[in-house]
Amino acid sequence: MKVKLDVNQASAFRYNGNAYYSLDTVARALNRQRQDKYLEPMQPQAVIDFIQSRRILKSGKYIMRFDAGLPAKIYLYSHHCQESEKSKSKLLVTENGRRLQSIKPIKKSEP
Repeated sequence: MKVKLDVNQASAFRYNGNAYYSLDTVARALNRQRQDKYLEPMQPQAVIDFIQSRRILKSGKYIMRFDAGLPAKIYLYSHHCQESEKSKSKLLVTENGRRLQSIKPIKKSEP
C-alpha cells in the first residue's frame, strides 16, 4: 500500500503523521496478496472483519475539510506513519482540484 500512499490520492494518503486508506484500497492490497497464494478474493465485509480481528489498522469515520466546497464525511482506515519529505511537500489534492485543509475523526455520540 506504500505505492498508493506515494501517489497521494484520496484513496490513500498521508496527513499529519497518519496514513489513511479507503476500504477499496485495503481490499485490493489484501486480495493481491491472496491471489499470490492462490486463495479466493475476500468480499468487502470479510475484509472489514479481517482488519478488525487483526487490529492492523484503526477504522473510523472522518470529516475532511477542503479549501473549497463542502466538507466530506468518509469512513477510512488508518495507522500512524512517519512523514516523508515527499508527503510533506505534496498535500492531498482531489480529482476535482480541492486541497485538503484538515481531517478529524467524528466522535461517536454517547447515548
